[in-house]
Amino acid sequence: MTTHILLWAVDEEKSRMLTSRTRSILSNENNQIYYSPVSIWEIIMKQQKNPGQLTKLPIREFVEKCKQMDFQELQLNTIHVYELGTLSRPENAPKHNDPFDRILIAQAKAEGMRFLTHDDLLNDYDEDCVIIVRVSN
Repeated sequence: MTTHILLWAVDEEKSRMLTSRTRSILSNENNQIYYSPVSIWEIIMKQQKNPGQLTKLPIREFVEKCKQMDFQELQLNTIHVYELGTLSRPENAPKHNDPFDRILIAQAKAEGMRFLTHDDLLNDYDEDCVIIVRVSN
């Protein structure tokens, strides 16, 4: 899942941003939910620029809450990095400059997992693993 969906799932105040479809996917006991250290890295980098912007929880507490929610950590490894080379976008697609999203998609693709995102720009990757879930109003 994208870092934002992870943030919204973990932060009760922001959980209203999750659609009912997303909530259903995350709460379905038949689904194993994973988070990536890439998302934790992204949160730390953005928190250093704007403290408290993404989450008020200290990062270690945030990760602990992920574990309490029974989210499993998906370690980043070399095969995920190799998979980056297989991602492509049409030349006429709008620019997408988020390296965190790209490696998260590559991880999902390499592992045969589904990748939840609210970002329509990620649909242009035309990867079967990408599932677009709209932001709740």
